[in-house]
Amino acid sequence: MQTEFSDLSLESQREREHPHNVGWLRIFDHRVQQPIFQETWRRTQDMYSERFRRFYENRVAHNGARKSAKSSGSLKTADKSSVRATYRPCG
Repeated sequence: MQTEFSDLSLESQREREHPHNVGWLRIFDHRVQQPIFQETWRRTQDMYSERFRRFYENRVAHNGARKSAKSSGSLKTADKSSVRATYRPCG
């Protein structure tokens, strides 16, 4: 995922919001919730760039806040629809 982070310039908010990149972020968000991924990350995070580690921590924190809001019922309809993405292959 660090390769996609770098290649797609996902450090930029504008790039993260681009429709072609939303799918990558959904995959990443799903993966970071998996116990095996979390364990692997715990053991290998020092092997990744500081910029990617910061991105990872921000996504995990963002997902935790979103998950908490969803479970408490405070997620608005507009927020739910903004998480959906349509996959459209390029070319």
